[in-house]
Amino acid sequence: MGGPLPTAIVTDSTSDIPNELLQKHHIFQVAVDLNLENKTY
Repeated sequence: MGGPLPTAIVTDSTSDIPNELLQKHHIFQVAVDLNLENKTY
């Protein structure tokens, strides 16, 4: 069930979802990006 959420669903039908979910997804994405950067060094 991983993967990016469609922005239409996030903004429209599930606007009652707390921002924590979006923040966790953003933090996870940043961690993945940092991990990829570390592997290149």
